[in-house]
Amino acid sequence: TTRWVPPLSAHGLRFTDPIGSGFRGGANVVADLSDPWSGANLMLQGRFKDGFSDFARFGTNTTVGLLGFMDVATGWGMPRHGDGFSDTLGVWGVGGGAYLVLPLFGPSDLRGAASIPVNSFGSLTGQLDDAGARNAFTIVGMVDKRANLLDVTKMVDEVALDKYLFVRDAYLQRRAQREAERSGTPRVEPESVKPATDSCM
Repeated sequence: TTRWVPPLSAHGLRFTDPIGSGFRGGANVVADLSDPWSGANLMLQGRFKDGFSDFARFGTNTTVGLLGFMDVATGWGMPRHGDGFSDTLGVWGVGGGAYLVLPLFGPSDLRGAASIPVNSFGSLTGQLDDAGARNAFTIVGMVDKRANLLDVTKMVDEVALDKYLFVRDAYLQRRAQREAERSGTPRVEPESVKPATDSCM
């Protein structure tokens, strides 16, 4: 008898498994519908090449990829950037603010929390008239995000003494790195403070 693995573990299912492949296809559709919004944000950031790439990615996966069920664009040199309005605000100089842990969404900050309604409205899934379809796409996206973090969660459980501080520090470091990459400013690691020496005898 074959035991079905719950959706949160679907990341580990093989594509030959109809449940695993169906869930992966649904997650690909959600990601495909978010690519135009990512492209728009990249344009607003002045990253026109990456923006056009995301628009082309959407067109490729929607047509050749069978309405987004298959991600063929990545293999064709069009990686997914996944930028949102929070990234755009960061390029515009808006600070991230305090670290937050949002129910269902996970680690974030004040800027990210404020951007959620804008991202929801700007994404193609937010333009659907059918509330049931909107909610279904949202749930699939959240479950897929959670599934992709299973390995990280397991690692944190094994090595972190304080899970909250570990995740917070990792999030803030990643945020600083992304902001540095988008602004074109190389990230400078703080130098260690040397003990002061008394030159007077």
